[in-house]
Amino acid sequence: EKDPVTRLVEYAWLICDSTLDDPRVALFFMRVPLDLAKVHSEAGGRGAVNLDEAHMAHLSAVISDGMRLGLLRKGTPRLAANAYWGALIMNLTEIAVASGQAPEGKQRERLMEEVLSYCFEGLAEGARWRKVCSRLSADPAGLRKARDALGPGAKR
Repeated sequence: EKDPVTRLVEYAWLICDSTLDDPRVALFFMRVPLDLAKVHSEAGGRGAVNLDEAHMAHLSAVISDGMRLGLLRKGTPRLAANAYWGALIMNLTEIAVASGQAPEGKQRERLMEEVLSYCFEGLAEGARWRKVCSRLSADPAGLRKARDALGPGAKR
């Protein structure tokens, strides 16, 4: 099993990379709890809150593990999860709105590292999360292959 910092960086990197390939991915990640709730909930949207709570509970648990292991700064896991997710989604929205031609190569990597810096600067030591970014930059095909293995339609 991967350590919490690696899991969080890979998750954010994958979403960011996918958004650069297709800006609609950012909208998908923002809307899915609300849309699923409308389709599957009789409570008129209450399911959206439950899905969002489940998502944030999972992020909080990963962050809590990282704090317990000394990999992440000590604090309130739920607040850290909110900061991480908020920074990620808002920056992806900005990329999606501004994207015309997606950047490639080093420019793409710099943009993705900048987005991740806003997610992690208050959460983990820079060297720790940047090391994972460097590994992902060195093998972009590896993470894309993992994304594609998620199933039909996973690649956008």
